[in-house]
Amino acid sequence: MLVSSFCTWSARADTMTLLILIQLEKSVDAAAAVGKVKSISLGNCLVATAVSLGSDQIIARIQCDDLLKDAGSKALADIGRLENVKQATTFSVSKP
Repeated sequence: MLVSSFCTWSARADTMTLLILIQLEKSVDAAAAVGKVKSISLGNCLVATAVSLGSDQIIARIQCDDLLKDAGSKALADIGRLENVKQATTFSVSKP
């Protein structure tokens, strides 16, 4: 049990979690936009969750490999380039 717990911790120690607020154009279908966010390829990052806060905002939790320089910044830029995204802002960064 101790070995499995240690392995899980050491694997998680090299990650970081970003919370990103995504602001959408007013005329966009929020459910479709959430689907696009969940399916985007972010290199060494993974979209853990994405939920709509209303008709024009999404919160996404992104988990990135912290060993790679600027992985979180690249993920934020990639999300900002999605169609109908007005702005993407990181408002929380945490490490286990």
